[in-house]
Amino acid sequence: MKVNLAIMVVIVSVVVVAFGYSIFFRERSEGRASVILARCTDTQDKKLIECMSKEMLASVMQDPQDTGELFDDIWNLLQTGRLGADPRYFSPLAHDAGMAMVQLDIPIEKILSYCGESFIKGVCTGL
Repeated sequence: MKVNLAIMVVIVSVVVVAFGYSIFFRERSEGRASVILARCTDTQDKKLIECMSKEMLASVMQDPQDTGELFDDIWNLLQTGRLGADPRYFSPLAHDAGMAMVQLDIPIEKILSYCGESFIKGVCTGL
């Protein structure tokens, strides 16, 4: 009985670790913006931008140092046509990301280094 329980615990642990790793790997290999886009695709035009902006802002608040990579991912989606939207719709998001980092008490020098190239003007000039 104890052996069966131990085997079950090991199996469940392996499944949980494998699932967590697959999510982490998928986000890193596809880019977070692609994963967010996939989660938000059920919505329509402007709602899609709102959904993506909300998800991306949450990601910025969780991992501010990855902001540039996240914005580069969204820029890539826009440039390749996988996301058919006007890039200007994401300008408020860029400003909100900068303000969120300020609220997290991140020094301005770090925020500027986290901006990335794609939306640097929106993030950095919005501070």
